[in-house]
Amino acid sequence: MEEITKTVVKVTSKVPTGMTEPLTAMLDDDTKVFIKRNNHTAFGNFFLINEWIGFKLGEMLQLNQPKFGIAMMGVNLDASLLESKYFPGDCTYCSYTEAITLAQTYNSQEISHLLSVMDEEEIKLFIEVVFYDAIIYNGDRDNGQNILIDSNLRTFAFDYTHAFYSPFDWNRKSTFASIYDNDDPDENFASLDGIFDENSGIYEALAEIPNSYLLVDDIYTKFDKLFTLQLIDDVFTSIPDELFEFGIDRCDLKYLQHFIETRFYQLALIREKLYTLMGGERR
Repeated sequence: MEEITKTVVKVTSKVPTGMTEPLTAMLDDDTKVFIKRNNHTAFGNFFLINEWIGFKLGEMLQLNQPKFGIAMMGVNLDASLLESKYFPGDCTYCSYTEAITLAQTYNSQEISHLLSVMDEEEIKLFIEVVFYDAIIYNGDRDNGQNILIDSNLRTFAFDYTHAFYSPFDWNRKSTFASIYDNDDPDENFASLDGIFDENSGIYEALAEIPNSYLLVDDIYTKFDKLFTLQLIDDVFTSIPDELFEFGIDRCDLKYLQHFIETRFYQLALIREKLYTLMGGERR
């Protein structure tokens, strides 16, 4: 497991959207970040673990994403900014995501225009995020300001609170019952492809870009080389011990790890689904 070495020394503002009530803040090394807090319960740590796994797996798959990690909440922080409906001011830990200079978030309706002015490499970065979201079942891109793009039209992977179906249900066998009822990844794929409906607006925008679907095969080749069962195991063993202090045990993650392993076996199926949704047709 990795150690927690960063501390939040200043909270600067509240982010206006997000069920986890994110904040902008500064770390002890002067890095500007966005943070999400826990609330001393298993409920509060579900999404911190989601953020860790989402970012760590993305890092190992060489996605373009901000620096991330888990930090301690410092002392003497602005109490007025820490006021929250869900999270007490004395939260112990938070996830942090580095603030990218001149980057902002967009919704799926705004993406069509941006895609129309991107070059091939910029579109490829965008599709990498889309492909990755399909792997981890992250359906939170289509409905809000959850697509991060900078002034150079580079897309960044971030925000995994709602990945893996739900941040609060992945430790229940019933959530992934279809996987356990049928160990054939090809046959249970249909029960896991709801993600393609949830992010349909993004696929429709990509389908408007001529031949964008051709990039899916290149991205698949990259992921197919990097995405291994050992890599998945490394991601789970890297989770800091501190995230298991509030009602979650490492054994609770066995269903989630099995889910991601199933997606490993379904990688080619995900490729074909994306290829078709983006306007491609195999001959």
